[in-house]
Amino acid sequence: MVVPNNSSSPTVQVTSDESVDILLAPPISTKLVDIAQDIRGRPVDYAKYKIQQTIGEYTVTSDRDLVPAQAKYLYNEEALDRGIYDVSYDLYQGFDAYIEKEKDKYERRQLEENSKADERLDNFWKWIIMQAPKGSSVKEVLHDADIVCCRGLLQRIARAAYVWSNAWEFSAIRFNNVVFLCEQERYTSWHTESRDLLPHWYRGLKFEQYMTVNKLNEEPRTDEPITCEEHVVVFRSTLGSECGNPLRLVSTEVLMHLKQVRVVTSRARHR
Repeated sequence: MVVPNNSSSPTVQVTSDESVDILLAPPISTKLVDIAQDIRGRPVDYAKYKIQQTIGEYTVTSDRDLVPAQAKYLYNEEALDRGIYDVSYDLYQGFDAYIEKEKDKYERRQLEENSKADERLDNFWKWIIMQAPKGSSVKEVLHDADIVCCRGLLQRIARAAYVWSNAWEFSAIRFNNVVFLCEQERYTSWHTESRDLLPHWYRGLKFEQYMTVNKLNEEPRTDEPITCEEHVVVFRSTLGSECGNPLRLVSTEVLMHLKQVRVVTSRARHR
């Protein structure tokens, strides 16, 4: 599926074993829910997105193995909430060693023909299989979800009615009455990022190391090398307005994307 470039009314049709029609320009109408959208006219009841419950967490290790468990714990969250904001983090610690390590790993990956770009929703599927009781259906395991995807794809779809300057691609398939959406991913690491962007990318990973711990009541281990581990939260949510039944969603999100704004305020500083 490709969202068209420079279109005044981008309409997308998804074809798989079963056909799913998705209209990305107002008014939005799908087979699952009618959502009133009119970005050019009078105010309307816009669709509301609401996270209802966290239903699981897992970690993908640097070797791309899945560990179904508590992803990570936030460190000292209560202290920060009380107003102790005067913190100073060295977000460049270990940067040079990380670049060399990633170079070696990339060269080894090329020989093994195994890269992150090939994963798509594979790790999420592994988590689903681990959660499934014998004889249960996908629909039951996913809390009667209508759609399953990464939360970032939901954001991109929501912006499509407003921003049409760039084409992008995602796939959709209906399986056991659940629609799985997957954006065409592009593997990014040290070898694809520009040298100017690499420090910014690394700082985000280092920030996560400062702000999370593997076990409660322990200190962050900020002297350990940064790895490509991913700590993922799975949650169920709804999307809809009062003019129809809301969509039931199951989405995944990297842990720090959900937590970092809540934990750190503008008064925190780094160097």
